[in-house]
Amino acid sequence: MREKNGEHPWGDAGQIILFGVFLVVWAGDSFFLQKSIFLSSHVPLPIRLTILGVMLFAGMALFRVTHPVVCREQRPDWVVDTGSSGM
Repeated sequence: MREKNGEHPWGDAGQIILFGVFLVVWAGDSFFLQKSIFLSSHVPLPIRLTILGVMLFAGMALFRVTHPVVCREQRPDWVVDTGSSGM
């Protein structure tokens, strides 16, 4: 089930497939069903924009914290990616 480099064979293709499913569901709901936009009439635009800003800031902060662990060139010494647990 796994390839020799440790990555699942459906890793990249699975992400692309799920992104396509997300786009289809989003477009179907946004343009036809209109079930997920019920809060837009109850929550004022400045509050929605504030929430968006906080979410973008949190996403950038998480990216900055986790990027060195994901990027192999900048990986810290304390990240174990090979070997056994020693038990």
